Amino acid sequence: MTLFKTLRNVAAVLPVAICFRDNVFDIGTIVGPSMSPTLNPPGSRIEDRVLMFKLAGFFGFRGYERGDIVSLESPTTRGKRIIKRLIAIEGDWIINNDGQYVHIPKGHCWIEGDNVDISIDSNSFGAIPLAMIESRISCIIWPRDRAGMLDKTMQDRQRVRQRPYSY
Repeated sequence: MTLFKTLRNVAAVLPVAICFRDNVFDIGTIVGPSMSPTLNPPGSRIEDRVLMFKLAGFFGFRGYERGDIVSLESPTTRGKRIIKRLIAIEGDWIINNDGQYVHIPKGHCWIEGDNVDISIDSNSFGAIPLAMIESRISCIIWPRDRAGMLDKTMQDRQRVRQRPYSY
């Protein structure tokens, strides 16, 4: 294959690959311990790499649910991406870390890190608009010994009072 043909093939595929990465799936690196032990467990020397599904909630795909691990831009630090677990959705009531009941308004959700001692999350900045969520984290793809689907089990379900119906 000549260099010209190779460059032509790359030029044809590259825009499709970039569009796919920007709009459908992406691979992300988990930095920091706020989602430990689910992601970046203690003692792990390798940061987890995860598959991020960006179409969740669009085009008839299943929307976001309690227990989903999601990616979004930090409400407190512009340009910084954070990974948290979706704990409560619109209409739910949650008991925050101060022991107060908080009602989740329409179009909002409550997110928390699994490592509650160090996580900066909705306990710090309150409920966030669902529109801030960019993707759902579906599985760990690296390191290979931890690769697999992520568990949606939440550690402390007693803190959430769910609405009696769903959308």
